[in-house]
Amino acid sequence: MIPYDDKGRRIEAEYFVIPDGHHLALILSSSSGAAQGRPARNPDYIQGLTLLLTRLQSLDATLLDSFVDSRHTQRLSLSESDRRLVAVPIPLAGEDIQKLRLRLTSAQGPIAQPPGTVKKGNNSKRIRLRVEVPGFTSANASRLEAALATALHSNEDSGKAMAGSPAEAIQDSPRHHHFMQDAKIRQAVERHAVERATQHFESLGYTVRDVGAQRSYDLHITKGSKELRVEVKGSTTSPGSVELTANEVANADGICTILVVVDKINLAYEDSQPLPRDGRLRVWWNWQPAADNLSATRYRYTLPAEMPTHSE
Repeated sequence: MIPYDDKGRRIEAEYFVIPDGHHLALILSSSSGAAQGRPARNPDYIQGLTLLLTRLQSLDATLLDSFVDSRHTQRLSLSESDRRLVAVPIPLAGEDIQKLRLRLTSAQGPIAQPPGTVKKGNNSKRIRLRVEVPGFTSANASRLEAALATALHSNEDSGKAMAGSPAEAIQDSPRHHHFMQDAKIRQAVERHAVERATQHFESLGYTVRDVGAQRSYDLHITKGSKELRVEVKGSTTSPGSVELTANEVANADGICTILVVVDKINLAYEDSQPLPRDGRLRVWWNWQPAADNLSATRYRYTLPAEMPTHSE
């Protein structure tokens, strides 16, 4: 999931919410710079982490634990205590979010470094934040994930919080309702597309694992010794193009990947909840996002260190 800030601007900081025992865990994907023609991955990591912590705070969440959750630490089979970022638990109500964000990023550097290493590692690794959020159980991972994608609690017109439980309170403005509804529809459509793709590959004799909560692609399919990655996109229209995140482009670069697009999905509603149905399934085998087929839809502009002197 990609979050949007309070003004509806897309923040390139991919995250997921998954069940974690009796609790929930927010997974923030790692960040890396552009390299060898590949675009930067999760360039808004710091902004995204701050935004997500702020929204968890508005839901009166408690940070139960925090770990580096990278592939490297998984390969090393490090214990949670060896991967822990800050002392917990931390009730987020009243917490200085900027200071907490700094503690979470600064603590990442030395984790999983060989003994005697002087130079610390990077501070934008893949992390797992185990949380407790009033109104959300371990069965509500997708609901919390969608809720964190857009602004919560505040009312732009009055500046006052709405009545009701934290899990239900959202900004009472037409613009926010539009973004929140968009997030619900987008998530439902994507989930439907993944389910259709899963059924398709299972019918071809593949074993299918949904890895969307852990990876920057959706399905890992195997048949015998063959292993393939699958990127899935869903749409209610018939698009001539799809939107890819920098992470999705980077993950398909040089790796055998399949692109599946499920479009023309029909939407029905039940109790205001979107219910996707049907749809046309299209498959591109041996897919690679060639540079000629990619077009920039946003640019990141780095501000100069100094402002020029104004002259008439």
